[in-house]
Amino acid sequence: MTSSEVIVQQAIAWRIRLGSEEVSEIDKQACQYWRDSDPRHERAWQRLENMESGFRQTARRTPGLTTTLNQTDAECRRMGRRKALRMMGGSALSLAGVAWLAQHQGVWQQLHSDFNTHGQRQAFQLQDGSRLWLNHDSSVALNFSSEQRQLVLTRGEMHLETAAAPRPFQVLLPQAELATRQGQFMVRRGFDASLLHVQQGDVQVQPQQVHNVHMARTGEAVRIEARNTVALDARRFDYSSWIDGLLVARGMPMNAFMAEFERYHSGLVRIHPSLQQHPVSGVYQLQDTHLVLKLLARSARAELSYRSRWWADIRPAKIS
Repeated sequence: MTSSEVIVQQAIAWRIRLGSEEVSEIDKQACQYWRDSDPRHERAWQRLENMESGFRQTARRTPGLTTTLNQTDAECRRMGRRKALRMMGGSALSLAGVAWLAQHQGVWQQLHSDFNTHGQRQAFQLQDGSRLWLNHDSSVALNFSSEQRQLVLTRGEMHLETAAAPRPFQVLLPQAELATRQGQFMVRRGFDASLLHVQQGDVQVQPQQVHNVHMARTGEAVRIEARNTVALDARRFDYSSWIDGLLVARGMPMNAFMAEFERYHSGLVRIHPSLQQHPVSGVYQLQDTHLVLKLLARSARAELSYRSRWWADIRPAKIS
């Protein structure tokens, strides 16, 4: 277990202890001492507090969930502090953490993140003056010091506009390390491969398992693997257009466009095999994904139908 994981475990243990009916003034003072003893402790505490705040907002919008959790919370209090602490010794979270896990994926990444988003895009200003945009359900952790500017994309997708500085700005991914002194670029984290699209400047890509360095330049998009980088056609699709709430395509096959679109649409969309290679061009607003489906069908002179609100079909129009 890494030191950061140990700190998160400790923060969770303190949250459980202070939430117990048996909590004492000594416990509170000891927790405060732990928080003050290391900036990383306080950062983990604040992250957990922010996560629980988000859960409380979700719970207020879901009365049935609140009732269930209140009942479970009562059981936890009756169980007592010592047993609760023994139960969380592995990977169990506090009640709020468990509830949040039921509502959202990526709890562990959120606990390790400095900025995260849930159902919407959001922009942030970093301490060096760089600007960061996070797509929905994304998170990053920062590691800034006098010696380095480093960011870990722990989940999802980001766009970064780095401020000029003598130190390079590093972005860490499972497959590679990115570095630039000044640039604008989009990064999407994936399990087997990640995606980089450079809007301005040069971004150095150092894969984890090889020593060959690839330099991605303005306008280029690449698929990043642990041993390799593969060029993508950024002319067909603007991978950074989500920053403005758009999807922008130029002659992109409909099935490829749909793979991007479905990341923003709630529900299943089936494209008839005869339409999958139909070229899609245009600027589509993400605020109304059902309207996008109507426009896609119209552009292909096809028919859009719904089996339910969550299942749409695009197929060739019937010839009368």
